[in-house]
Amino acid sequence: MPESSDLEPAGGVEAAREIVACAERTLGAASARIELRRELRVARAEWSAPRGWRGRVLRLAVRAARLMTSAAWRLATRRSANRGLRFGQMLGEGIVEPARDRYMIDFGSFAELHADGKTFGGRSGRPLQALRPWPVPGQVGDVMWLLRLLPGTADASPEGTETTHGTACRRLAAHVDMQRASAASAEGLAPPQVGRFEELRALPVTVWIDGTHIRRIRFEHGPLARNLTTLDLWEFGVPAGGLDWSRLPAFRSPGSAGEPAPWYQRVLRRLRRLQ
Repeated sequence: MPESSDLEPAGGVEAAREIVACAERTLGAASARIELRRELRVARAEWSAPRGWRGRVLRLAVRAARLMTSAAWRLATRRSANRGLRFGQMLGEGIVEPARDRYMIDFGSFAELHADGKTFGGRSGRPLQALRPWPVPGQVGDVMWLLRLLPGTADASPEGTETTHGTACRRLAAHVDMQRASAASAEGLAPPQVGRFEELRALPVTVWIDGTHIRRIRFEHGPLARNLTTLDLWEFGVPAGGLDWSRLPAFRSPGSAGEPAPWYQRVLRRLRRLQ
């Protein structure tokens, strides 16, 4: 638990310096547990339906398409770790080793792993030998990108205190200078898509700190399809020596941790036994 003095308000440049210091300590940490929530928010286009029966039919068709999309998402995720989430939402759990520039995270049947400067993604549990690395590692919004964004914090203002994973934290609304953040990273940082170049000098981000480490980062980007990403970190120094970095993780996938495997996998297993 942080000391009470760690939760005293500070603003402007002083608060930004505190975020930068917490970010640098977090980037130097050996390990931590992480939770990554991604949410796609598609902006509804402004349109006017034609008058008369054609307009009524078109509005009904649009409403039916939305209901079918939501129903299909619930059906597809009813047995996965993402059940109960709305369409466009994904929740993953994993481990990050910031000092070694690597992490692994499982979203439930889909996982990501970043190590040795390469990023892999695919069905949870697959060996990396069977996969090709992503052509562009370090994409906007991934775990290490978010952590490396914060050393470029230019200013911040307090928004109160909150508890994340049992730890009292200060919540701050900050602005990041993308040029400064990229210069602080040895590999540089890919810029998010913005409408104007000036926006890269003051990217809005919300940060939770405990006085020592970054505990939560929330970042939203995208002009029409808004991508909201929230990264949680806790249990710093968690033992990670037994992790297998040669395959994608399966922390939250069906069939792991006692959770039943999908019906089609059970059918295939029974067919193999009959052969």
